[in-house]
Amino acid sequence: MTVGIRLLSKFDLWQRRGMEPTSFEPFDIESLNPTYHELTLTLPAITAEQVSVAMRGFSYHLTKACGTTALDSPELFAGLIVRTMLMVSGSILKDPEAVLKPLRTPENRPWTPRRVTLLAPSAEETPNNHAAVLDTLCELGASDEDIERLFWMVTVAVAGSLATIGRLPMQEVPSTDSYH
Repeated sequence: MTVGIRLLSKFDLWQRRGMEPTSFEPFDIESLNPTYHELTLTLPAITAEQVSVAMRGFSYHLTKACGTTALDSPELFAGLIVRTMLMVSGSILKDPEAVLKPLRTPENRPWTPRRVTLLAPSAEETPNNHAAVLDTLCELGASDEDIERLFWMVTVAVAGSLATIGRLPMQEVPSTDSYH
């Protein structure tokens, strides 16, 4: 299955940033200058159970690809999930059609417009977050195929979360004065 997020090679990302690869500090999302965005998206009918299956799939494939589990390094594992969700939300904000189109299957009908509150990195930090996630997965030994599979699992989870609760699972419901 093709993920609607353009995967750049490590070289492309490093060249774009003009620096050597660096991984991220777990739970350091403040450096991403995250902001809330209220928008209407046409979302698939993904259930809470499908979101749960996708997150279990993320855990399984991360363990299989990298040999690391949530028990081995809970901070790294949680940081990867959060950062990857923010990467997907930034991609949705930039081009929702490209990210959500692969989910347009008969099994995911009906497609319904839904008002959502999306937490995403700032436009300036979105490429840096993408690069940090990719660098970290590569450092852990994930192949391009593994990375695509992990991104797909998180894309399903994010789309399902937006469809069911209108926000990312780790996101608090913001006050209306925090919208940008």
